[in-house]
Amino acid sequence: MGRKPVGQGQHFYFCVALLIFVAGCSLLQESNRERQLRDALNSGNNLLAHGDYDGSLKVFQNVLAQAQDRPPGDAATYNRGLLYAHPQYGKRDIQKAIGSFKRVVTRYPDSPWAEQAKIWAGVLSESEESKQQVETSRQMVEQSLQEAEKQ
Repeated sequence: MGRKPVGQGQHFYFCVALLIFVAGCSLLQESNRERQLRDALNSGNNLLAHGDYDGSLKVFQNVLAQAQDRPPGDAATYNRGLLYAHPQYGKRDIQKAIGSFKRVVTRYPDSPWAEQAKIWAGVLSESEESKQQVETSRQMVEQSLQEAEKQ
């Protein structure tokens, strides 16, 4: 009695409003997730600065697992490379450091960390090659000394 039927135009506006609301909630959740990951990344950097290398590695790996191939996964991968290259880290692994830096360059080519990662990978690779050349030279000198003693 006296009520007007709801027109299709009103349904359309209601659906648009609902869509905007759902999209806004989704963006808010994404923003919160990204903020939490950045906070965790900062925590990992603080642990690294205070010498808790294993703790920082765990944080970086957790951030990377949650971020997957999106930021701040780039920063977590880069920082993991720095950790593996750190001279005071007892489990130092230059090959893992190089791998982390190369991963930043390939997976996140537009990242602000990509150029620095490229530099680190190059420097560490050259360092490893130099070590191998020095070791080869040392072995050759040793072999020459042994041959000289025999004669």
